Amino acid sequence: KANKTDTSLKKEDITALYNGKKFILKTRIMMHLIAGKKNDRLTFDVQENIANAFFYKDGKFLNKIEYFMHDYYLNAKNIHNISKLIINILIEPKILISKNKEKKQKEIIIENNFFLKNGLIAIKNKELFLSEEKNIFNLLNLYQTSGYRLNAESVNLLKISGMKYAAKIKKGSVSKNFFINLLKNKKRVYQTLLLMHETKILSALIPEFEKIDSLSTNDVYHVYTVDAHSLNGIFYLENMANFKINTELKEIFEDLSPEDMLILNFSLLLHDIGKGYSAHHESIGSKIAFKISRRIGFDSNISDIVEFLILNHFVLPLTSERRDIHDPATIKYVAGTVKDIK
Repeated sequence: KANKTDTSLKKEDITALYNGKKFILKTRIMMHLIAGKKNDRLTFDVQENIANAFFYKDGKFLNKIEYFMHDYYLNAKNIHNISKLIINILIEPKILISKNKEKKQKEIIIENNFFLKNGLIAIKNKELFLSEEKNIFNLLNLYQTSGYRLNAESVNLLKISGMKYAAKIKKGSVSKNFFINLLKNKKRVYQTLLLMHETKILSALIPEFEKIDSLSTNDVYHVYTVDAHSLNGIFYLENMANFKINTELKEIFEDLSPEDMLILNFSLLLHDIGKGYSAHHESIGSKIAFKISRRIGFDSNISDIVEFLILNHFVLPLTSERRDIHDPATIKYVAGTVKDIK
């Protein structure tokens, strides 16, 4: 059926959907067996019991619960993404029929091979789109600047193209230039990075990011997986930079230059990149982020600031929560660490 509708849905997608459903159902059944009753809340104590029941083992830097929850979130994400594509295949013809009862729907061409279809960006010629790496970033740029969303088929084609050109994305100037220019913006950076993450383009450009994909931190402070937590930081920065929240800081955010946004967006994206490598993730994470920034093409002074921010991203929170901020010793310590206003 999928082939007849000319969709990019693959046999591997169906297999991933089936395996994801199997994993989630197996988890739910085990929760009921352990509790001796219906229990659908995957709380901390239940997570530990499930991890034990499924024979997960502690690793060097992650414990068995974190390994289990990583698999749980990864399977849930696969179900979500593939389901969207299947639903798009099933309902799109019905949408077109209902809209074409009185007159034929007009396709609005917005850029060469891209057009608006039911208010969403769609790809006209799939083979043409998949023929060149630059088409990935033409589409991402259109997504970021236009404000329109992509239909599910276009999202899946982005993923296919990202896998096809992964080596070029990591090393090529087209991807690096797009990424740097994207991070200099104050609008739709979060949405675009989220789309890049969902389609594996972000991990093609930054393979190190794959390490924190769906990674769960087994503590009460982090309610999101590490990748979602990192992207959410950019979401809040974007809202502050556009004066949607924390308006008392408007003067600060008005003065942020494109270079400042590049530094802040990149540092937020990678501030927890060290998790999974070491217990002291800020130390190793700052070094990893420095190397990535140089590989992408950041100036050395920008890379130095990125390294500094990630290395010290606990300084201000811990100071505000645990120290007397009016104590001269505290002020001297923070001033000595921060060094200058920038």
